[in-house]
Amino acid sequence: MTRRALVAAALAVALHGPSLAAQPPRSLFTDLRPIGVNDLVTILVHENSVGIGDAETNTDKKVGISGDDGVGFLDFVQAWGIGGRAKFEGTGTTTRNGRLIARLSARVTEVQENGNLVIEGKKILKVNQDEQVITVTGVVRPQDIGANNIVVSSAISDARIEYSGKGAVTTGQRPGIVARLLNWIL
Repeated sequence: MTRRALVAAALAVALHGPSLAAQPPRSLFTDLRPIGVNDLVTILVHENSVGIGDAETNTDKKVGISGDDGVGFLDFVQAWGIGGRAKFEGTGTTTRNGRLIARLSARVTEVQENGNLVIEGKKILKVNQDEQVITVTGVVRPQDIGANNIVVSSAISDARIEYSGKGAVTTGQRPGIVARLLNWIL
C-alpha cells in the first residue's frame, strides 16, 4: 500500500470507526449484495397468516351437604340438607386470515461477528389523506440475499413486520363513538 492509501485508511478509521476501513473494496464485476453498515438491501414481503382456534368447554359440578336429626339436648333439630348444581357448556371458534405483499428497501444497521446483517427498513405511502406505513426489521444471512440484492421476508430471522395506516379509510372502518359506547355498556 502506498503512503497515501495508508493515510486515507487511518483517516477513515478515525472518522467512521473500524467497520468502514475493514470493508473490502468493490469491483465492477461483483454482485451488489450488501457487505457493510449503511448498505441497502431490497426486501420482498410476501406473508400469509392463517389462525384457527376451536374451544369446547363442558363442566358439571354438584355440591351437597346434609345433617341428621339432633340427639340429646339437640333433639329439636330436624334432618337437613342443602344441594346445588352448576353446569356450563360452551363452544367457540375464531378464524383470522392476513396477507401482506410489499417491496421495500432496508438499510444494514449492524454486521454481526458471524457476518449476518441486521437490517431495518421503513416505507411510508401516502395517497390523498391516507398514510400507510410498512416497517421491517430482522437479521439476514448474506447467502440468503440474491445476486440481484433481493431477500424474501421468509428468510429474515427475528423478523418484525408491521403494517399500519391512518386516514379517512382507516377512520371509516372504526365504529362511531355512540356504537363504541353501546358496545362497552352491553
